[in-house]
Amino acid sequence: MAVFFKRSTICGLLTAVFALALAACGGGEVTDQLGEDVDPDVSNLPPVAVITVTPEQVASFALVTLDASESFDPDGEEIVGYSWTQTGGYEMELSATDTVQTTFEAPVSGVLTFELVVQDVSGNSSLPASVEIGVEFDPPFDQDVDIMEAVFVSASTGSDDPMQSGSYLFPVKTIGRGIEVAQAASLEDIYVMEGTYEESVSIPDAIALHGCVASVNFDDGAITHAAGRSTTKIKAPAGAQSAVKIAGATGASIECFTVEGGTDAAKSMGIDVADSQDIEIRNVSVSTPGAAGALCQDISIDGTLIASISDADFQNSGTCDIYTAISIDESSDVTVDDADGAVEIEVSPGSESYVKAIESSDSDGTALSGISIDSTAALGATTAFSGIVLGDSPISTVEGNSIAVQGALAATGISMRCTGAPIDHVVEANEIELDGAATAVKGIRVKCPIADALFRIQRNRIWLTPDANAAIPVTGIEVAAQGVPLEVSAVNNVITMTMAASDKADKTGVELSKLGSASAISILHNSFLMMGGTGDIYAIGSDRDSTQFAASGNIMFVYSSSADNALFRLKEACQANYCAKDVVANLVNADFFSTPVKMAYYYDTAATEAMDVINECDLATPPAQCVSDEVHHSANAIDAGMNESYFNFEAGMLGSAHQALVIDLGPVGLGVDEDLYANPRSDGLPDIGPVEHQ
Repeated sequence: MAVFFKRSTICGLLTAVFALALAACGGGEVTDQLGEDVDPDVSNLPPVAVITVTPEQVASFALVTLDASESFDPDGEEIVGYSWTQTGGYEMELSATDTVQTTFEAPVSGVLTFELVVQDVSGNSSLPASVEIGVEFDPPFDQDVDIMEAVFVSASTGSDDPMQSGSYLFPVKTIGRGIEVAQAASLEDIYVMEGTYEESVSIPDAIALHGCVASVNFDDGAITHAAGRSTTKIKAPAGAQSAVKIAGATGASIECFTVEGGTDAAKSMGIDVADSQDIEIRNVSVSTPGAAGALCQDISIDGTLIASISDADFQNSGTCDIYTAISIDESSDVTVDDADGAVEIEVSPGSESYVKAIESSDSDGTALSGISIDSTAALGATTAFSGIVLGDSPISTVEGNSIAVQGALAATGISMRCTGAPIDHVVEANEIELDGAATAVKGIRVKCPIADALFRIQRNRIWLTPDANAAIPVTGIEVAAQGVPLEVSAVNNVITMTMAASDKADKTGVELSKLGSASAISILHNSFLMMGGTGDIYAIGSDRDSTQFAASGNIMFVYSSSADNALFRLKEACQANYCAKDVVANLVNADFFSTPVKMAYYYDTAATEAMDVINECDLATPPAQCVSDEVHHSANAIDAGMNESYFNFEAGMLGSAHQALVIDLGPVGLGVDEDLYANPRSDGLPDIGPVEHQ
């Protein structure tokens, strides 16, 4: 039967209310709680509630009537009060709760329970009568939705009763149960309706979890889901490590969810992917509350082959010790890009000692593109920040990302480290803006002691502004090793440093440190705009007397009160193996801001080597006569002059009358295959000319 109800009998009533057993009901001796003999007072008995349900067989969407008219009073008194209460199942809207009859529209399926209490004219109330109604699944559609190839989950209307089919009109209640139903029926798609699901979800092989509100076309069974961010949330239970786990799975995916990660005291994650293959994460909004002192990762990808993250946003909670939005470890071919929508990481002030937006370690084929990393408020003075960190990732591409962060103890836009694997990194067309760090600011940092590691750094735009009055190192691009040769090209980058007038720190556009003598270094067609402060300013610096580098087509504009500004800052012992070779067609300004700028500082004090330069000698010399000069040492280094008319800041380029100064002196004999014809300047300045590499 679809309808079951229980009538409270007179005997049961007297037993429950008066603790009496009447002889007519199979009784015996009646005693009170003290064990004394008593006589039952049956002069005014309570009424008895009786429920009748129409129809007896209840189907989906049927109009159901609950009727109390058969209720009665053993004393014959009139029933004057009715109280209806739902006690189980989907919450129904009753037409009334205090009348002899009430109605409601049945759900698509499930089991409902109701109670009735009645009152007689003397004010006596009955014991509750209860009824259990089973709603038979019978949708008024031609399409049999039970056979559609998907499972539906609904926190509000679903039930995890074993008889639930998981269809659109007969959904299950929890995501975990939905996965069980899908696996049992060999289905792949699970649609999760709007609501909050507080459970740790484990996604197995070939399961696609969709979190947006779904709709069904009953003519053809087609299933669609809404675009955009979803209010459907998966929330990790209290104390759990993660909200979503994908472990040892192949071909699993999750899309269109808000995910709230775990609160484990040691390590907390939002989505944890481990030892899996071919995983897709799309259209998710992830945050991890974590705990004080915990390592928190919104998405962790570990030991996985082929994974993609797109159309996602992340934000730190400010409660962890170390926060990483996306962590990639010992994995291959992981892409994070905006192919299907923007990837946005917002960092905000908190108690973290370290914030790393994205970190890839020991992973091959990492590709990061179109990612926005920013802060709406300055990070705390004790938080170290790194936007993108690559560690022992043999082949990686970091392209077209935007990093704009305020504050922090120290800030680095893109950091590349290696300790034991061959390296080939491309860092291209990224925008990095770091403002207000207190102890150190680095736009792009390379720290690699692995011989012949290759780094191609090109077309990046870097803005660095340290904390006002701070005497801290500021570096646009830093390349450091431990005496081993590296192959590095820095091409068409624009590095801008603006400092407070009282800032005392030295600033370097490109810094070469501890490189082996066989390193192949090309610093080509970069622009340096370095303004403010009392510290020394250098476009290109090297601390090794044995490392040679080619520097061609660079343009430098400086405004500083220091007397030791230079295009090159070189080690004094460079005369034996001079540090800068094939230094051609570089420009610096001397009188644009009345700032003294040398072509080279600390270069070849013994005057044993010559450095060829082309540069505008002074305003009195016609450009046609300005051909070449040899710079021997700092005492007679030439200050190259560029008048304000030489550079049009509004147009972002050299004045047309003086572009003839920017000429090419010939090939750079370095053996680096870098075709500058294919690398036009990205800053609006003209090319200084093609450099043919031999």
